[in-house]
Amino acid sequence: MGLEWVLVRGVGMRASLWNVFCGVAAWTLFVSGAVAAGGGSYVVQVGAATQYIEPLQDLPSSDSPLGWTARVYDTTQDNGKGDTGNGDGTGNWQTGKLGVGYGDGDDLTQIKNDGNVRGVYTRTSFNVANAASYVSMIFEMDYDDGYVAWLNGTEISRANLAASPSHWNSAATAGHEATHQYGTPINVSAFLSALVTGTNVLAVAGWNDLNTSSDMTIRPRLSLYTSTYVAPP
Repeated sequence: MGLEWVLVRGVGMRASLWNVFCGVAAWTLFVSGAVAAGGGSYVVQVGAATQYIEPLQDLPSSDSPLGWTARVYDTTQDNGKGDTGNGDGTGNWQTGKLGVGYGDGDDLTQIKNDGNVRGVYTRTSFNVANAASYVSMIFEMDYDDGYVAWLNGTEISRANLAASPSHWNSAATAGHEATHQYGTPINVSAFLSALVTGTNVLAVAGWNDLNTSSDMTIRPRLSLYTSTYVAPP
């Protein structure tokens, strides 16, 4: 079935029927190489290929709990450090598609809810032909319950998480339900210096407020602009 253009709160985007095929009731907003609001380009969005893990210790170690967020990172050093209930059962980093989570009916990649889910890490790669050509960068996030986002190891956004560094067993400071849509765009242009020509990595971790939580959602979106971003009316 083909994708059709729809208008959501004045912003042109595509609505994907992927979730219908996957047996998920909710619609997922999905853009692939589409034009973002204000003339930008989406470089990370729902449906993008990603790596994910439900860690059971800091990655790669307690001495470097944020090492996994780096642009260049050997994920094989984390083999066996994740929950074996996900993916191929090895406890290694797995491959999937954004969004990642469970229980909200809006996740293309499902995390097994075994009644003890603290946090989930994701690494999503994207390519940029000329990093110097961009002057604005916008981040959006639909999440449950808290998150931190990094671009090539540099933190660009967080919500409901205490001061860095965050650890595998950190907890969100408050509950927050996913809405199946994005809220107010976050202007993260101050961190454009972290963007490089070539391969980049958007690392996003989500945490529950309680490890027994019935749901979790990690649905990031990142867009780049060659002119100054102006929020839609």
